[in-house]
Amino acid sequence: MRQLIARVLGAFTSLLYQRTILVLTLLFCVGIAGALWNIHRLSQNLIKSQALQNASLYAQAIKESRTLYSSEVVNRIQPHGITITHDYALKEAAIPLPATFLIELGQHISKNNPGMSVRLYSDYPFPWRRAEGGPKDDFERDALRYLRSHPDRPFFRFQQFQNRPSLRYAIADLMQPSCIGCHNTYPGTPKKDWQVGDLRGVLEITHPLDRFIKNTRDGLRGTFTTLAILSVLGVSGLTLVIGRLRRTSQELERRVIERTAALQEANTELANEISERKQAEVALRMEQEKSERLLLNILPHPIAQKLKHDPTTIAELFTEATILFADLVNFTQLSAQISPTALVELLNEIFSRFDQLTDYHQLEKIKTIGDAYMVV
Repeated sequence: MRQLIARVLGAFTSLLYQRTILVLTLLFCVGIAGALWNIHRLSQNLIKSQALQNASLYAQAIKESRTLYSSEVVNRIQPHGITITHDYALKEAAIPLPATFLIELGQHISKNNPGMSVRLYSDYPFPWRRAEGGPKDDFERDALRYLRSHPDRPFFRFQQFQNRPSLRYAIADLMQPSCIGCHNTYPGTPKKDWQVGDLRGVLEITHPLDRFIKNTRDGLRGTFTTLAILSVLGVSGLTLVIGRLRRTSQELERRVIERTAALQEANTELANEISERKQAEVALRMEQEKSERLLLNILPHPIAQKLKHDPTTIAELFTEATILFADLVNFTQLSAQISPTALVELLNEIFSRFDQLTDYHQLEKIKTIGDAYMVV
């Protein structure tokens, strides 16, 4: 596993070195794509958040308008003989019911805001609203079911509505103290045991999102264009900088190779010179040893040593000296009678014994000539 990881890292490093511009361009593009995706995601969240905020404000304004109409208009005008009915337009001295007022207010809002709709529906619609006052689709039925359990929370969905992306936002319309008497006693009411806080209906606002989406996309188009231009400029700048760095790196590599080759050549020459000097030293040492051996063969050892250390003078003064000349008797006749090999062996044996005696008595051997041995 470690070898595989090391191999992958090595391959990636090699690719990064050989294709630096390509790899950086790909990484840059991936980063830009990630940034664009994140901007798109944030814009979608912003669209939904803005749509929810607008729908909440609309719903709160409409709900407060109805409450204000009920408490400040209807309650004040009832003692003066003004009729409050759903068909107020067909009667003299009549004003609409609060629910009718809310419905018509929603119609005016929808008229002035194309695509937007305000709808009030209930499980208990009045008879004259039975065709349109009940739930018509799954969202409205789900809204009624949810708001019965959670009347203090909104119920909403983002979905296609009439072939347009839309927000459907619903809040609970609870029974208020100022309305309970009318709802329990009004002619044709479908429910006569209303209590304060009961869910009498749902106020739904449908808000199209296509305008938000269009405006956001127009803004994002400019952002994407700017990012694309910056990306091209960034990649171009990276290409120029990396190209310059690569040329500089190649020049440095060339110089390093040249310097390395010159250093290797100098090292080779130095090694050859050292080898030649060692060979010369060995040859000189051999010549010195040969000279010393030759000198020792010619001169006594003390004289040879003195000549090596002080070649100016090797003579010594002795006031008294004894010189011995030793010859073999009848050497000429003897040499004629035995072989040369036997004769040399005989001389070597005799002179070796003389050398031992010379060393023992601390004498100075001068020379040997034939069968003669001279010692001082």
